[in-house]
Amino acid sequence: GVSASSWFAVQQITVSHNTSMMHRFNIDWLVRIALFAAATLTRSSAQMYPAELTLKAGWIPSTSFEGFQSDLLDRLVDIALQDNVTLTVEKKIIQELYGSNLPLISPDCNPGETTEVNGVSYECSDFDFLIGDFWPNPERYALVDFTPPWLTTSVSTMKYIEKTKNPNLDVTTLNEATRAGVPVCALESSYAERLVTAAFPDVNILHCTDTDTPDDCLNLLKNEECLLLASDELYLRYLQTQYPHFEVTGEHLVRQLLAWPMRKNLDPTASFLLNKWVYAAISNMVIDELYFEHFEKKLCPIGTAGADCELPCDPDHGSSNAQGKCVCESIRWTGDDCSVEVAQELNLIPPAIKAIAYCMFGLNALLVILGGIWLRVYSDRPEVKYSQPGFLALVLIGCLVSTSTILAMVQEDEGDGPVDACIAIPWLYSVGFSITFGTLFAKIRRVYGIFAQGHRSAAMRDVDSTRRASTSFQDTLATIGKVLLLDVIILVLWTGVDPLHWHRDIIRQDQFGFTLESHGICTSHDWMLFLGALIALHVALCAIACYMCYVSRNIPSRYSEHKYLTIVMVSNLQVFAIGIPVLVIAEDDPAAHFFVRSAVVWMNDFMVLVLIFGNLMYAVHCSKSGGQMTGREKRKVSEAVRSFEPSTNRKVSSGPSLQRSERSDKKKSGSPEVSAESDMENGSAAHTPGSRTQGSSGSHSAEKESETMVSELSLSGFEVSGHEGSGHEVMPSVT
Repeated sequence: GVSASSWFAVQQITVSHNTSMMHRFNIDWLVRIALFAAATLTRSSAQMYPAELTLKAGWIPSTSFEGFQSDLLDRLVDIALQDNVTLTVEKKIIQELYGSNLPLISPDCNPGETTEVNGVSYECSDFDFLIGDFWPNPERYALVDFTPPWLTTSVSTMKYIEKTKNPNLDVTTLNEATRAGVPVCALESSYAERLVTAAFPDVNILHCTDTDTPDDCLNLLKNEECLLLASDELYLRYLQTQYPHFEVTGEHLVRQLLAWPMRKNLDPTASFLLNKWVYAAISNMVIDELYFEHFEKKLCPIGTAGADCELPCDPDHGSSNAQGKCVCESIRWTGDDCSVEVAQELNLIPPAIKAIAYCMFGLNALLVILGGIWLRVYSDRPEVKYSQPGFLALVLIGCLVSTSTILAMVQEDEGDGPVDACIAIPWLYSVGFSITFGTLFAKIRRVYGIFAQGHRSAAMRDVDSTRRASTSFQDTLATIGKVLLLDVIILVLWTGVDPLHWHRDIIRQDQFGFTLESHGICTSHDWMLFLGALIALHVALCAIACYMCYVSRNIPSRYSEHKYLTIVMVSNLQVFAIGIPVLVIAEDDPAAHFFVRSAVVWMNDFMVLVLIFGNLMYAVHCSKSGGQMTGREKRKVSEAVRSFEPSTNRKVSSGPSLQRSERSDKKKSGSPEVSAESDMENGSAAHTPGSRTQGSSGSHSAEKESETMVSELSLSGFEVSGHEGSGHEVMPSVT
């Protein structure tokens, strides 16, 4: 064809120079050249293929591949007709063996000879190739040839999707099954079992008997005696098409090719044509069509679902499964047709819990307001003056500031913020705590100092009274300021270096990265460091306060709230002992976590208000002493003063003079008088003259100590009543 074209070009050039002379001659040659080119092209396109080709095949029966390979042979016959070849395949059923059947087509098996496979004799001339799902490998290729691979497979797993015994136990991979210790079914001594145990030595294998009769393996899987079945992937996919409640997982171990083995000494033309037609089946997508027909579940067209594909299914977000159900591609979408988008779960504080938190704050704020009003109205009562109204006002302020932490914790944002209230949370709680407990601590410390100084002043009766020290109100405020300053220093560093900010943590996403659930918190990088410093400071403050409560235990409660502060400390300890573990347990539940934090803040301040001010209100409105010190209280003052003496020098007065004083008080209050004999029986008086003298001396000492103590209380800002002229209440004479 090329030579003719070149010659034709030369002739055209010649003709172009002799147009007028050779016109008829050129027409004849053009016709001849066209006929020559057509004949040449026809001969080049036609191949010397035989009109008929007969091949003998050994047919390995296989339930899972029989339909696929039978249809593939039919398609190869159709493809051969396109090459004007009539293909005939004579099939002979052989045993379901793979490596053992290869000698039937080996070069050593010549026509006229026989070979034996598993006790069965076969004629060597009966087979040109074998039809079965053979895996090519180097050892097999050394013995036979193979057609082009027409499919791939691997060792995979299948699960039962209608579980009833363990519906929440979803195992999809062999790795998950190994970690969970659940059984995996596999055919005993099969290639799949060897491969699985090699890859996962700790896997729990449950053997079944025959994969080509699937009842045993499938029944074990269906009865949930095992949660996965390991076998050939294409075999499992075939079972999936027959049993819709089973589903092949995405597990793949050792990808393998599938091909047909041929004789190495097969006629070259027959070998060439068979390979050519298999390649044509692959390129023409015949293999893909047969694969989806035999190994994939029959699904409804895109956009439809239902048993007869009559229902809608959103094509952008879902597709129909083998049961006709519209399955959403992501848990972001829901509904029967996967058209409803699931709103992101932000884990915001529920309105009901917010309302409870506001009620907590409102209750404490109301108690603070009522306490302030009551304190102003009854500020002239002796009981209130003994309790030092200035300090009580600071306690109210501290409780209000601390309780305001609840208002800051309620603030939140649906996105990534900012939430300015985050910075205020540690400031409000820590400063309020320091003001409240720092005031109570300083108040007890002040009273303790006054009583200790009162004892020293009584012991130095000959020293000028101007040398007696007193603890002023300003000194006590300075103590509160020092405690508060330490708190402020830590808070300033926290705010300046690593302030709290609003951050939303992602809890759950779909496979496309869309956030399905999140929760927001106030956090910072080093919050544990600064919070630990504040906790250490507050624990130290509480420890010192508890110690001061212990050493001040003998001081009358009208001057010191040590008893009630101790109760508050124990109450706070109980709240934290219960609240902290609950916070840890409820960490994954933002609503419960917020409620517990709010309850801890509220309970701490509520207990302070109720115990401190409730006790004071009871003393004002329910006490029968009318603000005057009873004999018992006077004796307690004396005993409190002498409790500061060293234990070797301490003498407690319990003579009859003090008893008469107490009986005098009982007479005034209408109480029955206790006889001296009864007092003596209780050990209050001695029966010897020496003991009376000692009691008289102790009574005289008690009078001096009481007078000195009242003087110290007056000088330190306590207003006492009952003593004419001096404005001090002193112990009456007991001689």
